[in-house]
Amino acid sequence: MKKHDIKSCFDDYYYIRQLEDLFEILPVISNSIPEDLYKYIYNEKKYKNLTKCFDNWIDEQKVFSDKDEILDENICSFLSYGRLDTGYLNVKCCCCFYHVSDQIIIHYDFEDFDEENNPIWTAKSGRFTLTYKEFLDEIENLLNRFFCDMEKQISNAAAELKDEVFYDIFVQRDKNTKPGTAYLFEEHEERKISFYSVLRSLKNNNCKKINWDEIRENIKFITLNFEKA
Repeated sequence: MKKHDIKSCFDDYYYIRQLEDLFEILPVISNSIPEDLYKYIYNEKKYKNLTKCFDNWIDEQKVFSDKDEILDENICSFLSYGRLDTGYLNVKCCCCFYHVSDQIIIHYDFEDFDEENNPIWTAKSGRFTLTYKEFLDEIENLLNRFFCDMEKQISNAAAELKDEVFYDIFVQRDKNTKPGTAYLFEEHEERKISFYSVLRSLKNNNCKKINWDEIRENIKFITLNFEKA
């Protein structure tokens, strides 16, 4: 296989996969968690306790009613709120983005190791806090840098990889998509439009709202009735 000299500060596969996952949860993160609910998940012990209560409740259910379905959906969505887990990638990490009041509290766990048991990341685990506005500014800066760099990378790729060396199975995701370097530019532009659209929704505060009162009621129910020693 020919090696092409395509230089970039980004490993496009890992960055794109993580960006796609991040932008899936950003609309949820736009909803600020009430502080009384954040107390149920603010550390690993609390999070595991709520998860255990939920598991105990599930074990007791023989048939799910419509009300049970709502409770199940509420608790599942709450436990996954702001959770970015890239365990499916060869180099994994786990971050939780909690929007509390006007702050974003990021819980991170980067303790992953290679085959020789050497740490992959320089960061380990901990918390980092910034304001929600600062968080949105950082996301916008990241997008600007990422897409600027990717445009250079794609232009270099188009110059190196002529249309005739593109494998149909690699670039032709459906019969209406023509293989070739034009596909790279098209995919890049679609992703750019999608990501910036999410960012605009966040800035305009018009993402789907979460019914915290309903979630609070269901959390109280399972913790009062299904917390076992």
